[in-house]
Amino acid sequence: PVGEGQVDADLFLKTATALAPYAATEDARPALQCVCVTLGAPLEMSAADGFRLAWQTVPIKLAAPDGMARLLLPTAAVHTLASVWKVMEKQPTTDAPATSDPLKGDGGFRMAMLSVAKRLAAVRFTRTALTFQHGAVTIWFHLTQGEFPNYHQLIPSDLPNKVSFDAEEALRAVKSLAEVASEGSGIVRLNWAGDRLMVSARSEEAGDMATSIRAHVQGEEARIAFNIRYLGEYLHG
Repeated sequence: PVGEGQVDADLFLKTATALAPYAATEDARPALQCVCVTLGAPLEMSAADGFRLAWQTVPIKLAAPDGMARLLLPTAAVHTLASVWKVMEKQPTTDAPATSDPLKGDGGFRMAMLSVAKRLAAVRFTRTALTFQHGAVTIWFHLTQGEFPNYHQLIPSDLPNKVSFDAEEALRAVKSLAEVASEGSGIVRLNWAGDRLMVSARSEEAGDMATSIRAHVQGEEARIAFNIRYLGEYLHG
């Protein structure tokens, strides 16, 4: 391998599977049919399909070798890793003193140690392939070859306006307007000011329909429009 390290497999795979739905599905864009792992400490994981971009910083360290900054994990490989990890026997790793065994002794101590245990997997990679190993199980797969977009160039650095709200409340509001939005262009609009977030949709038959939820607004009054399916999937997740 040109690079290797140990990762918290629970956290690594939880993040990768959460991002996988944002990856492209069409074969014409293989560099986007993946979850991109930007190496370093911490890792940054991302996925995009040309319409949506999702990314998350993960408190895991995996050093980047010279001339290699990213690993492109095919979404099929991510789903395979997650499904195998779900059923395989997993031995936890704890920071318990060498003289104590968290799997033996007092039940309360054992449960306390297991609750904070990490389940580590060894990751080794070349420029074209990666192995993921824990215990007796090793999974090997090809990495996607290509250039993942430099998405940080797309993200504004100055974001003066911010609105915070309860995701479940917002999801209920979005669902209540789904039929109206589908009759129109599939668009839902968000307007926020004061302590309210207004969620609205429009169609020729129903006209304008809106509902509002509580919100905490920082900055000026603002508005934005989203594809209702994309917004609903995000809030649901």
